[in-house]
Amino acid sequence: MELQIKISNSKIEIEAISIVEDLWLDYLFFKKQALIALEENKSFLHKRYLRVTLLTLMSYFEAVVNNWCGNTLRENNKSYAQIQDFLRNKALPDKCKFLINETASNTSSPNKGAWQEAKKLRNELVHLKPGKDRLIFENLSIELLFQAEKEIIEWLDKVGKLLGQERHPDTTKIVDALSARYNNTSFEDDFADF
Repeated sequence: MELQIKISNSKIEIEAISIVEDLWLDYLFFKKQALIALEENKSFLHKRYLRVTLLTLMSYFEAVVNNWCGNTLRENNKSYAQIQDFLRNKALPDKCKFLINETASNTSSPNKGAWQEAKKLRNELVHLKPGKDRLIFENLSIELLFQAEKEIIEWLDKVGKLLGQERHPDTTKIVDALSARYNNTSFEDDFADF
């Protein structure tokens, strides 16, 4: 997450940006659009929204895992180069195992289930090869996405709680809290050293 704070004429403007949060919101939006297209019996539009929903769900999952791995490695005093090397060279299941080991719990890695099928379909889409069109079209379903979402979110919530980390920030809540603090007080003292 990145914060931008602008100070002008005794007023503070705060903006927070979180791509991870946006990926989650994108996922929810596209899932809703897929359901609407299904209700309206628009098969190709439904599949279009399913594809983008799948891509955003899997991007979200990996982004959360990468953030947690990066945070954990920083806490373990790893250098920036070591963290980048880990994130670049480890596969998602290996990163999940790393996080589980850090929690010292008996949580299992999400290696089986609908999320794994969703990951395979995501890989088929991202690395599309000739002759895979129908396979992807037929195997991608709203049921698969719902089940993959359930498995992913349950795992993230469980591991996040053990790590003491959230899946993503709530930027609206953060901006509202900071705005209330600084726009309702004299902030000159807080920023006197700048």
